[in-house]
Amino acid sequence: MPLCRSEGGTFHYAGCGCSGYMPLPVPALVDDGVASARDAHHDRRSLRVLYLLPHQNLTGGMKMLVQQMGILTARGHQVIAAFRGATPYGRALPPWTSLQVAAEVLVSPTETFEQFLSRLRGSYDVCMVGYFTQLAELDNFWGPAIYWEQGHEHLFGEGRDPTLIHWDNLFHYSMLRSPVALAAVSDYTAKTLALQFGRRCAVIPNAVDCTEYYPPPEAAPAASPSRDIKARGHRVLLVGNPAQAFKGWDIALQALNLVHSELPELYVTWICQAQPQLSGVCFPLEFIVNPAQDELPKIYRGGHDVLLFMSRFEAWGMPVMEAMASGIAVVCSYSYGVQHFATDQENCLMVPSRDVPATAVAVLRLLRDNDMREALASRGRQTALSYSLQGVGDSLERALMSTAAFFEKCPHPPQLPRYR
Repeated sequence: MPLCRSEGGTFHYAGCGCSGYMPLPVPALVDDGVASARDAHHDRRSLRVLYLLPHQNLTGGMKMLVQQMGILTARGHQVIAAFRGATPYGRALPPWTSLQVAAEVLVSPTETFEQFLSRLRGSYDVCMVGYFTQLAELDNFWGPAIYWEQGHEHLFGEGRDPTLIHWDNLFHYSMLRSPVALAAVSDYTAKTLALQFGRRCAVIPNAVDCTEYYPPPEAAPAASPSRDIKARGHRVLLVGNPAQAFKGWDIALQALNLVHSELPELYVTWICQAQPQLSGVCFPLEFIVNPAQDELPKIYRGGHDVLLFMSRFEAWGMPVMEAMASGIAVVCSYSYGVQHFATDQENCLMVPSRDVPATAVAVLRLLRDNDMREALASRGRQTALSYSLQGVGDSLERALMSTAAFFEKCPHPPQLPRYR
C-alpha cells in the first residue's frame, strides 16, 4: 500500500518539483479563505458553473465530472462545458453522454486556460478544473476556480516511471503553488493533500444513482437482456481498463486461475474499454468492451456472484460502489480510497493488493458461502444507498459556493511573494 505521511511515509524526492512541504503564501491564503467561506452561512443561489473538461475519453473520472454537471443542472444551476482539443463531434461534452447543459464551448487550441478564463470573466461564477494537468496553465490566474482531485498515480507516489516523471513533477509543482482552490473525492485524498502539500480542501464524495444500479428482483432469475451470459456456474465480474497495470489485473487473473482449479464451473466477465491480449488464463472469460453507459447497470445485474477489484491504489473506486449498489458481493484490495466506504467483513472482504493466495481464498469463500455472500451484498447495498446523489449535490454546492464567495470578497490577488 502506498506510504502516507501519517504513517511516516512521504512521496517527495529530490527534484520532485516542490520547494518544501508547505504551500506558498498565496495558495495557503486561498485555502484559508475558502475554508472560512465554507463555515459561513450563504443563501443558496443559482450559479453559473464552468467545467474545464480534460478530455472526452470514457474514464471513471470523466463519468464523475459528467455526473456532477447533471446534478447541478437538475438543481437549477447553469452549467457550461468547455473543452480544448480535437473533437470530430463538434461538442465539448463527450459523445458517450446524453447530458444536456446550458452551453458548450470549444476552447481555441492557441488559447491557454488562463487566457480563456480571463476572457470569459463575468460569464461564470466559478470554474471546476477537471484534471491537474490543466493547473499548470493557471499558475498566475486569480479567480473563482476549484480543482477536484479524484486520484491518479502521482497522488499515491507511483509516478516516477520515466514515462511519467514529467507529469509527476508537474503534479507536485501545481499542488504546492497553484492559487486554485482544492477539493478531494475522499477523506484519504484530502488527508494526503494536507500531509504531503499542506493544502486544505473540502471533500466532495462520489455516489451511485441507486435508482439505476440496483439488485435484480429476487423472484426472477438474474439475467442481462442484452447479453448471452451462461445461466449456470459461479460468476465473477471484473471492471476496468486493462491498460492500467496498477489496477492489479495480474493478481486478479492469477487468483482466478486458482479459484478455477477448485471450482471448474467458474465463469468470468470483464467490462473494459479495450480487449486485452491475454495468455495463461484457464477459465472461461467473456469481454464486454466499451458498453453504452445506460447498459452498464443491466450488465451489473447479469447474475454475477462476486466483483473482484484488486487495484493497488484508489482515491475512491467506483466499480466497488457500483457493484454494492447492484447487490453484488465484493472482494477488493486494501486501498485507502476504497476504505472511505468499504469495511472488511462488514460490506466486503478485503485482502492485500499483491497477495494471490489470499485473494483466491476470499473469492472461494464467498462463492461457497451463500449466507455470507448475501449478507455482504445486502450491507453493500445499504452502503451505496447512504452515499446519495443528494449528498453529493450538497457537498458540491458548498464547495462551489464557498469558492465563489471567497473570490467575490477578494477579487484581486494579494501582494505577497509567490516563490521562496
